[in-house]
Amino acid sequence: MTTQELRPKTRNSSRTVALADFVIDEIILQRQKYEEPRDNFSDFQDYGFLCCQDNGLPYNRSFARNSYIRLLEKCGFERIPWRKLRNTYATILAEYNANIKAIAASFGHYSPDFTKSTYVNMDKIIYDADKEITAFARENLPDEKEIEIILIDKGYLLEVLP
Repeated sequence: MTTQELRPKTRNSSRTVALADFVIDEIILQRQKYEEPRDNFSDFQDYGFLCCQDNGLPYNRSFARNSYIRLLEKCGFERIPWRKLRNTYATILAEYNANIKAIAASFGHYSPDFTKSTYVNMDKIIYDADKEITAFARENLPDEKEIEIILIDKGYLLEVLP
């Protein structure tokens, strides 16, 4: 089996995505994990991938899919094709009156009409479970006095992260 890097399908497929600070922190930690084997092992193949195997080669596309399927099974959820989550995301944004052009741009689509007709499904009711989830969390999470705060430094995270 071969892995190959492909160009985006269209100009709009290349886009800038805002990332939260905690995501940037994780990327920095992952990059540090990448640099250690790159600098210390002669057989490391440096392609510059952030997420890669121990030898620097990219993961096969089944790597994420298999983890996703295991997670669904562990949680007892029905199998949902990964790409269907895009439909859910677009529909929820539309239900909260997000601008359809902004939704299309986030998907890398040129046409808001294409995004709306392909990904937004306003016929189905999307249930907002916030109240139930909050009640469940309050019932099952420990009281504040039982919570122990543990300070974790980056060195510790590099040791325990897979």
